[in-house]
Amino acid sequence: MTGSYIPAPHEEGLMAVRQCLPKAKRIGTLFVPAEVNSVFYKDELLKAAARVGFEVEIVGVSSSGEVADAALALCGCNVDVLCQISDNLTGASFASIAQAAKRARLPLMGLRPARQSLARS
Repeated sequence: MTGSYIPAPHEEGLMAVRQCLPKAKRIGTLFVPAEVNSVFYKDELLKAAARVGFEVEIVGVSSSGEVADAALALCGCNVDVLCQISDNLTGASFASIAQAAKRARLPLMGLRPARQSLARS
């Protein structure tokens, strides 16, 4: 085995957003085009958002130096909440995303897969 698939709770997370912020219509996320997992989770978020009834604004980033500016730009795209998908780059730079959301007074939700432990017998 060379890897594993751990699903992220996109639809469940978006349903929680819908419950907490019933007037929200547009969500935003950053993604990394060079990370296969980020592209996969972006596509999954788009599908889940369509099922739950959200429009999605997506901004791509390529390096940690871009995350803060991209997050600020995303906050200026008329989104109601940031729903950050899980990937390596944005995970390591999550504090920059949180700071941008705080500045813009936008709610921030991380959509991250749950860690699963492997039992040994």
